Amino acid sequence: MTLVVILKYGLATAITAILLIWLAITANHVPTSNTTLNAPPISYVFSLANKQIPIPQQTWIEAANAKIFTQLSKHEIGLDSKLMFHVKNNVVTAFILAHANTAPSTTGWGISKDCKNSAHLFAAVFDYKDNNYKCSFVAKSTAPAATPIWLQAKSLAIQRNWHLSSQWTIVGIRVADRLDVVDVRYGFNFPIDDDTTSRALVEWQIAALYWVERGFRNQLEFETQLPMPTLTTNATASNMMAASRLHRLKQLYAQGWLTELDFITQRNLIQQSIITQADLMVDIWQLGALKTAGHTTQSLFWMWGVNYLFLGNAYVAGSLAVAKSLISPIRYYALETAWNTWGPRRNPILPVIDF
Repeated sequence: MTLVVILKYGLATAITAILLIWLAITANHVPTSNTTLNAPPISYVFSLANKQIPIPQQTWIEAANAKIFTQLSKHEIGLDSKLMFHVKNNVVTAFILAHANTAPSTTGWGISKDCKNSAHLFAAVFDYKDNNYKCSFVAKSTAPAATPIWLQAKSLAIQRNWHLSSQWTIVGIRVADRLDVVDVRYGFNFPIDDDTTSRALVEWQIAALYWVERGFRNQLEFETQLPMPTLTTNATASNMMAASRLHRLKQLYAQGWLTELDFITQRNLIQQSIITQADLMVDIWQLGALKTAGHTTQSLFWMWGVNYLFLGNAYVAGSLAVAKSLISPIRYYALETAWNTWGPRRNPILPVIDF
């Protein structure tokens, strides 16, 4: 009887030990193939060169990453790059291509040429001062097929049998100061066939610009998640941006950084911003015409007054003022258009690195 019990427990112990050893080997097994293929999906935000990159509300898979070294103002600059895919029904429906510097620059990074390309659906440079700036654009584009990181991602798509489009709609965001830069391109494979859908993406870039700027300063732990764009309305994007600001404002108030009066004032301003954003697609020709008309109208009255003060004749003073108002707009409109096109706000002289 004792021998049976010993054999019984010995056999159970041996089987248990074998199972434990097998589980330990399985848990520690590392595949010899590219680990990117088995990387877990990433959501919300990822870190790149000690900066946070916001991710829209979907499941994303890391498709490729690379370290790039390039020349900027006679200095070699290191950049970290990462490419993410969103895959649905074996189709890559969106991608995120992000770049961030690993070493600081001392001369600035320059504004992307895409942010100044008038042929794009939208392009603008915001808050440029002393090499600190942010800019964005919305454009139709083809995939950068020749770049190493895209070739690496394309290879993954082939291995996984994913369809990878060659035509994309790109929302590009760049935030930089004299030392650091973050450049993020959000690509979507839906077409833009009318003005409504392009305006929807232009509005979405407002929210994307806000989140990228927060991530540039590593402040996304206080934020809600960046929504995916839609082709009809992006009121949700604007509302979530305002909700994110309110969340951070409440934290500052709870920590004693704001008085109650300051908190109420700032809260009211944020709540007012929830109203749909104004259209940012400003035509520089139309802008120049409006400013010319305003300048001509106010100039007509004060010129008449100055002329009358010196001449003492209302008729002659008015005639001279009208004559000037007919000639000056041509010169003023040409100057305004040239300034909007080539002025320092749109075309600062900086070393430029494009991705």
